[in-house]
Amino acid sequence: MKITFLGTSGSTISINRNNPSILIDSTLLMDVGEGATRSLKKLNIDFHSIKRILISHTHLDHIGGIGSLIWSMWIDYNRNEPLEIFCPIEGENIIISFLRITGTPFERLPFELVFKELEGGEKFDCIQTVKTNHPLPCIAYRINKKSSCCYSGDTSPSEKIAQLSKKCDVLIHEAVFPNDMVDLAHKLGHSTPYDAGVIAKKADVKKLVLFHYANIFEGNEKKLIEQAKTSFDGEILVAKDLWSINL
Repeated sequence: MKITFLGTSGSTISINRNNPSILIDSTLLMDVGEGATRSLKKLNIDFHSIKRILISHTHLDHIGGIGSLIWSMWIDYNRNEPLEIFCPIEGENIIISFLRITGTPFERLPFELVFKELEGGEKFDCIQTVKTNHPLPCIAYRINKKSSCCYSGDTSPSEKIAQLSKKCDVLIHEAVFPNDMVDLAHKLGHSTPYDAGVIAKKADVKKLVLFHYANIFEGNEKKLIEQAKTSFDGEILVAKDLWSINL
């Protein structure tokens, strides 16, 4: 399994980082934040190879790039294969409305968008899901192939995610807020590096990747690791745009 980070930023993009998006091998996208399409092109990914998109939730920073991705698949790559989109309940209506409002000409789109709305707790071939703790309906995903990874989506600390990621090779966990802002983090349905470490320890994962961290940490990623080490003594990495892990 190859995990490539197309965007890793917090709620807003920065000069160096796009909004959240993760590519698994070349076939599966998890979230499509602003800038994901450009990252895919930089990496020379064949847009025909992407079969499925897993949306954690429909906040702008996680779906803002889906229009440009679909337009690129159509205009630049002449795609005609159906594209599966997994999303939380009501996600189909929100995404279709977003595409319509921004002028997507569905009558000219040469491929079908096939939606599957999730409540959490589903299993589909290599995918398992749970619902997370976030103001909008949000789904965490586990991918099981020869190796395994789990993506938390946006969430405050969740025992469900600890169970979902049990014995995973890699847990990709959001760490939007620093440890000293824990109360606000939990109020808004987010986590700190310490929180991510607690989940990683409970799940006994091999690697913890801190993801979707605020732009105030940029250039001082060691601080993220230091804060996560207070609760997890395993390997801790900080995701950066266009960076990959091979499992």
